[in-house]
Amino acid sequence: MEDDALDEVWADSSAFIKDVLANPLPYRHIMPILLALVHLLAQKVGNTNYGDQKKMRKDLADMFQKLLAATFTTLSPDHFAEPFRDETFKNGFPSTGATGVIDRMDVLSVLRRAVSDLDTVLDSPDRIATVITSISNSVLSPAFNAKTFPSSVSDGHLDLLLAMSNRAPTSKAWRKEVTEAFNNPRLFTSPVDLLQTHWLPVLHQWSARDKDRMSELLSRLTAPTTAGLVFGVGANAARLEADRKSQLNLRRVCLLLLASPIDTWVTHLRDFDEKLVELFDATSSSSPSSAVKADLYMLCRALTLAFSGTQLSPLWPTINGNLQSALTSMLRSHLDGHTFTNISILQACKLLDQLVLLSPEEFQLHEWLFIADTVDAVYQPSGQYATSALADQVADALRLNGGSDQQALGTLGGTSAEADGQRHLLLHDDALPTDDIKAMDREDFGRTVLRPFLSQLGIHAYEGTYTMEPPIAEACYQSLLRDLTDMNTVVA
Repeated sequence: MEDDALDEVWADSSAFIKDVLANPLPYRHIMPILLALVHLLAQKVGNTNYGDQKKMRKDLADMFQKLLAATFTTLSPDHFAEPFRDETFKNGFPSTGATGVIDRMDVLSVLRRAVSDLDTVLDSPDRIATVITSISNSVLSPAFNAKTFPSSVSDGHLDLLLAMSNRAPTSKAWRKEVTEAFNNPRLFTSPVDLLQTHWLPVLHQWSARDKDRMSELLSRLTAPTTAGLVFGVGANAARLEADRKSQLNLRRVCLLLLASPIDTWVTHLRDFDEKLVELFDATSSSSPSSAVKADLYMLCRALTLAFSGTQLSPLWPTINGNLQSALTSMLRSHLDGHTFTNISILQACKLLDQLVLLSPEEFQLHEWLFIADTVDAVYQPSGQYATSALADQVADALRLNGGSDQQALGTLGGTSAEADGQRHLLLHDDALPTDDIKAMDREDFGRTVLRPFLSQLGIHAYEGTYTMEPPIAEACYQSLLRDLTDMNTVVA
């Protein structure tokens, strides 16, 4: 609609909306259209000098608030995402491009556009705060508190929530809903794509103005203890509960790290290091137990993605030491194997894979400890050659269990430089038998998963370096998110 057409439609439009407000029930299916109409009229009023501007803006604000209340009263929350369909288009949409406009006329989309432009629609900060609270209570709360959460929360809900967080970042209404959702374990059953593209931006907005959020999360992680649990009544149940709480809180920390820009939480580096040192000392009989080590390696993966290389310097001794412990446990499984599960060792390997791919500056100083970073990775010297690379040492030890590398390589992701001209992770998530890893015998796990990975890691890194192709950092984020949302690895 042209700006100049406002004087032609104002009287009829405002009269019709007032008639609707007098008896909204028969018009409930076009409520999103009417909300969009009020938003459009408010934009046109701001672009022209037609009429009494102050009175018109007040009338529009009144109509918008009343229409909003009528929409929430007459429509069920289940219908908020349903697109408007006019009988005119029952046999198909015309070729004028109207399809996109009509499809977006659902309650969530209309509200998202209006919330992003609330200063135009409403004439006072008090009205804006009231509308934000009303939307949160009537749209977000039913979806976030539904029994089917998180499937009850669509991308439309999260787009609306993100618009609300940008417009009213300090509003307690929407922040309360996000806090409850963040603390709900079912959040980790969300689809990875939805988590990455919609949930993470929302979590960033939620935590950006609350710098104590990370401190509060880290305070939930308690150091392992054996006092009063080893021989007490219900010791096993208490240990499992402590494991579950620790795992979920570690995953929440990872989500917050991934949701925030690089180096956001740099002031907490010492706290991260302390928690890693404490929890990596867990044993099979402590509470929490060594079952949380897999999640600790996930946290290490998140930390290497959330901080620049120079900031990570204080963490390298802890990361390197525990990475070596996981790999060497395969060399002396009869002694330390019970503190590392298959999942823990797999997560350690994924951490090593990520470090080799991204090659942070500080890690390059220690890379030789884990892989052969020279031509020896491809062409091993003849004779009694003893490699100093830990990955090769473990692979050689596991080779005694039999089986050929060529047969086992089917579990790996392929070459270092794929057809798209970028370097990939060697451990592709869809290439691993994840459903069986927990139940695998340690010997089978070492033969089918670890040995093919470790024996090829040096070659993979060497080829990746000298092809000079860029690494796919995005793949590291997606791989970590898939592991964070795998609830099969959380103790029941």
